[in-house]
Amino acid sequence: MKIGRLNRRIDVLEYITKRDEYGGEEGKWEITDTLWASIEPVSGTEFFQAQTVNAETVVKITVRYNPKITVLNRIQYQGTVYEIIGVIDSHTAHRATVLNCKERVNDGLCSKAEEG
Repeated sequence: MKIGRLNRRIDVLEYITKRDEYGGEEGKWEITDTLWASIEPVSGTEFFQAQTVNAETVVKITVRYNPKITVLNRIQYQGTVYEIIGVIDSHTAHRATVLNCKERVNDGLCSKAEEG
């Protein structure tokens, strides 16, 4: 792996849950690590589901070998959040970790529900 290709600064997010004063659980995504990475677009698709048109972008993110990253994490890069759908130890050599990710598209429905 050529280190010069790792030219993007990404944040690794983890879902952290904490108990509130009433005993309920509150959770949020928090940055657990910041790494250098390369980001390559793989594909983009558009599909029709539940009577709406949806779009999905798949990217390949490569970082130095990191066994802590799993599909339970997310990646954030310049305000875009990627959901990890696969983690691969490149050539099983423990030199690079390849993350297959898809872009999470926020259409505003979640924020509208929270406001109302």
